[in-house]
Amino acid sequence: MSIFKQYKMIGLMTGTSMDGLDICVSKIKFFLKSINVKVIKVGYVEFPKKIKLNIENSLSLKKEDIKTCHKSLGEFMAKETHQFIKKNKISNIDGVGMHGQTIEHISGVKSLQIGDPKYLLNKLNVPIISNFRNLDIKNGGTGAPLVPFLDKILFQEEKNAVLCLNIGGISNITFLPSLESNGNIIGFDTGPGMSLIDEASKIFFNKKFDKNGTLSINGKPNLELVENWMKNKFITSSYPKSTGRKEFGLTWLKRQMSVLKKLDKKDILPTLASFTSSSIFYNCKNFTNYDKIKKIIISGGGIYNTAIMSNLKNKFKNILIYRSENFGIDSDSKEALCFALLGAAFLNNTPSNIPSVTGAKKSVVLGEILK
Repeated sequence: MSIFKQYKMIGLMTGTSMDGLDICVSKIKFFLKSINVKVIKVGYVEFPKKIKLNIENSLSLKKEDIKTCHKSLGEFMAKETHQFIKKNKISNIDGVGMHGQTIEHISGVKSLQIGDPKYLLNKLNVPIISNFRNLDIKNGGTGAPLVPFLDKILFQEEKNAVLCLNIGGISNITFLPSLESNGNIIGFDTGPGMSLIDEASKIFFNKKFDKNGTLSINGKPNLELVENWMKNKFITSSYPKSTGRKEFGLTWLKRQMSVLKKLDKKDILPTLASFTSSSIFYNCKNFTNYDKIKKIIISGGGIYNTAIMSNLKNKFKNILIYRSENFGIDSDSKEALCFALLGAAFLNNTPSNIPSVTGAKKSVVLGEILK
């Protein structure tokens, strides 16, 4: 099989957990009827306190805060990416696929990411592709999730259906039917991932996050409260759908503060972990061809939360559960790999949204280029 075209790309991702920058260098090969993805090097840089504060301030959507963060985050990404490729002696880069930091996402209406790409262009002098979501929205889609394009390439099997689950700040799934079934790929956000647990860790325990889920596992979830939260309209609605921290973040937590304060402190995070895992399971059970699923492949920061992972294993009783590392894909940098792929797809003029996932009227080439 001869290579049609190949690109050496950098993918950059700052997710809904808002904790740092994931970097992934990969080689993307386009054949006439398939795409091959090979990871070369991955890295992660935690946000300094000032950048984190700028991001948190920008969530208010005040113009001055957005302007400040757009600049400071763009400069940070350019500096850290340049240092990363220099340190690892990486050369001959064809382009960068940059997601930016989402500060507002209204499903099917608009999606706003910040981090000025011009600083990357000035530092690396290669094409920078960004703003991946808006063309899908303009064509009637939700603008998210975009990862199913990567999941299809990495994990779809000939005879068995596979479910890919990413637990970042927000949780999202991709249902991959077997190739022989010729069924539609389904993908959507299920609700909270680590967002509520992270915010509650700060408020109730003065910790940035619940490391390894030690606080989430050492307590008893209030199942009556979880059952009430599960009535949330987003969770019970069918796809296509996407969400963000505006729906499942600090604002949501503040609305629940009166009931949370009535719980024993040790039970707060276990209750939120139960809500996250319950919302994931509900969506998989009700909105995918659940009985066909033979394996689940999990990625994202949620894999380190022992409570969430234990809950999921108990709920998905007869299905094999793997981490993406079992298939050679670093779970922390998988989304960065996705944006390396989406950047390469732009350069190759390859459509990269999946209409059966987002609800878009047609397949389109996602992204905008700065060169």
